[in-house]
Amino acid sequence: MKKIILFSLTFLLALAQPVKAELTKPIDLLNAMMEAHKNRHYELHYILQHGENIKSMKYHHAVESNQEFAQLLSLDNAYETIVLRNNTISYLGFSFTPFSLKGGQILDDLPAVFHANFNELTHYNFIPLGKSRVADRIANMIKIVPSDNTRFSYTLWIDEENYLLLKSELHDEQNALLEQFRVIEQRIIDQFDNLVPRLNTMLLPPVNSQFHTENRPLAWQVSWLPTGFKLISSSHQVIASEQLQTEVVESQLYSDGLSTFTVYLRTQGDEIFNNQFARQEKLILFTHLVGNRELVVIGDIPMPVAEKVAQSVVLPQ
Repeated sequence: MKKIILFSLTFLLALAQPVKAELTKPIDLLNAMMEAHKNRHYELHYILQHGENIKSMKYHHAVESNQEFAQLLSLDNAYETIVLRNNTISYLGFSFTPFSLKGGQILDDLPAVFHANFNELTHYNFIPLGKSRVADRIANMIKIVPSDNTRFSYTLWIDEENYLLLKSELHDEQNALLEQFRVIEQRIIDQFDNLVPRLNTMLLPPVNSQFHTENRPLAWQVSWLPTGFKLISSSHQVIASEQLQTEVVESQLYSDGLSTFTVYLRTQGDEIFNNQFARQEKLILFTHLVGNRELVVIGDIPMPVAEKVAQSVVLPQ
């Protein structure tokens, strides 16, 4: 009888607990994922694959006083780590001179969907694909399909319980796999996290002063853009070399809220690089000469789009 009573009490208490409403709409799941990555304390061990190149990484994220702190650590080969602190991104490693740049997000070796604003992605469709299992966790699958052939598609696996991204795949316009992100182990940290005090006491390099950047309108224009892409920023950089020589590099950054590309214009060009394509991991590089100046388009966009953007650049008379 006592067992029956205890079982009944346990059952009634369970019924009395508030039940977490399950998100079913793709846009709600995507927004929940964005909020989770921005506001939760967590640690992810994951694999990032580009073709035959596979990296194993650890990403640790925390928030204190509405400010994000993060550390991205490469777990293979030479020690390399990226630190986010006080809206500054610091790059540390044994194979290069450490440096820091101003910025509020770590973009290297993380999927672009980590930082996307899905409410602004008007040129994509969000398609639910049911549930699956990744890293021993139940995940909701969502396909992000572009409305035209000027950008790439994503497939996402989002943790059903905490909404962190468990897996993502980036495919080009021919459905070839460009990038796979896959979590091996995750750890949610709801109590005191030692990341913030550790990063606050870490000696980090000053912001790189090797080049001077000015955000200002530029004289040259990109006259054709894929639908939905907007100018995010433009800059005028004076880069100093070790030989005390300087070179002017101007750039314009464009984005549709998920896909991005940058157009660089250098003061000098070389004919052998005219109309040359290259691919570096998920990024397309297209080099084009405009007069005697070299123009380079770099981004996660199809090759024909990069070429059309480059050939639309108009220099001042």
